[in-house]
Amino acid sequence: MKIVADKTENCPTPHALSIPEVRCILKAVPDAWIDGLTEIHLSNSIENGPRVFFSRFDGKLTIHSRGCTSVDALQMVLSELAVVHLGLTSRHWHRLSKTERARINRVIQPILEKLAPLFIPEKKHGPVLTTAFRRVI
Repeated sequence: MKIVADKTENCPTPHALSIPEVRCILKAVPDAWIDGLTEIHLSNSIENGPRVFFSRFDGKLTIHSRGCTSVDALQMVLSELAVVHLGLTSRHWHRLSKTERARINRVIQPILEKLAPLFIPEKKHGPVLTTAFRRVI
């Protein structure tokens, strides 16, 4: 699987997730969640704020994580992968109902609890991996 990160040179807000962190997330989720996923793109765009989008057409997961914490980005990625796996419709023109959001939160909670402690608060130059995180990779 190809993981591409746009350059963020001279930008005040770096990506919230790094390529090794994305790889760790992919290892932690069930294989069924990433079926059909061919590419992950850490986008440099900050126009629409932090968000994650999966295109079923080309199998591309686009992560707009600049301007948020790494734990928030982790939760967005897990939520989007769960939405696709559960067959729900999650697009910017369709908001999930409270029931759908609660269902997604129940599904991602165990994975989020496992991975969130591995991310430490962001430093001046972006997220830094803990030694525990490095062992998972």
